[in-house]
Amino acid sequence: MRCLSVSHVLATLRFEFPATAKYHGERRPSLLEPGPTELPRITSKMDENAARRLVALGYPTVAPALPHLLEWIQDMNWPVARIVAPFLASVGLPLVPALRRVFETDDGVWKYWCLELLQDMDRAVLAELRPEIERMATRPSATERYEEVDLVAMEVLQRVGHQG
Repeated sequence: MRCLSVSHVLATLRFEFPATAKYHGERRPSLLEPGPTELPRITSKMDENAARRLVALGYPTVAPALPHLLEWIQDMNWPVARIVAPFLASVGLPLVPALRRVFETDDGVWKYWCLELLQDMDRAVLAELRPEIERMATRPSATERYEEVDLVAMEVLQRVGHQG
């Protein structure tokens, strides 16, 4: 019989999560199932090390963390935002569902920065989000108007040749 160290046992110990538990919008994989290790998480606007580690892992490894990463561009003045934003812009179409969820919120500042991010993204992403962008450009909410989301949305539409 093989003797295992306590640290080895603790490192491999797994707990089961209910199948209904949500993990970034999808079923969280059971920790008893083989799979990727837990991804690093950014814990504050100053957590540049975690941001760099996530970016270094690249896409598709960080696919489950895309909504989490998108949270950190809510204010582009945050140090982590300057690290995360260029990476998110490079992801392309897989970011569309997370962007749609942002565009469904009442957070005008976050929408503003997401629209700014779109200006650095592939035209296919812009085309996919065209209905949401057109709505913000032509029928903005009071908050969107106050945060100038409508103006940035118009700039994005002009970039893809769909002036509204």
